[in-house]
Amino acid sequence: MTRAKAIFIALLLLQPLGCYAGRMRGLLSLGADFGGDELLKLTYKDGSEASVLAGQGLLVSGGIVWQAWSREKAALDLQATAGWMYSSIPEASNQDVSWTRWPIEALAFFEYLPAHIRLGGGLSYQVAPTLSASGSLLNGDFKFQNALGELVQLDVTFARHFLIAARYTWLDYHPETDPKVSFNGNSVGFSVAYLF
Repeated sequence: MTRAKAIFIALLLLQPLGCYAGRMRGLLSLGADFGGDELLKLTYKDGSEASVLAGQGLLVSGGIVWQAWSREKAALDLQATAGWMYSSIPEASNQDVSWTRWPIEALAFFEYLPAHIRLGGGLSYQVAPTLSASGSLLNGDFKFQNALGELVQLDVTFARHFLIAARYTWLDYHPETDPKVSFNGNSVGFSVAYLF
């Protein structure tokens, strides 16, 4: 086989992969996750209860989306974000509790362009998970090990710049003081994002 034939065959094989678009966009996202094991439960004077769940929290994040490959009706997006996740108990006169972590996420999406739908999955690395308490019942910062989990996400683009997303995350948290103890942080999440 001549070199010209080999190059021609290689080009034919690569052609279905489309063009490497390399289009990069910024992303800002606001969402909330729900679920997971109970980390802490408090009972108020009126008998009502409040819990902090391992997978629960408001998530604010930002990052980039790179369209690594595209065809007429399909594309491959690579997305990386970093954010802050926070939850707390309802306000009480004698006790405050908050649950924070810093998620770093990397996902790959298949996008069906005619319907503006993306389906993908990837990894979530949660940095410095900390349960902080101050008040008459409990005081101090209770630190957990950094946690690595998986997630899947489905989202829809509308008006060219906005995304509505639903996702599921599989994750476990382990206290730094006793890594053998495990808290299930699996969660369902919903978010809106702006692409620019």
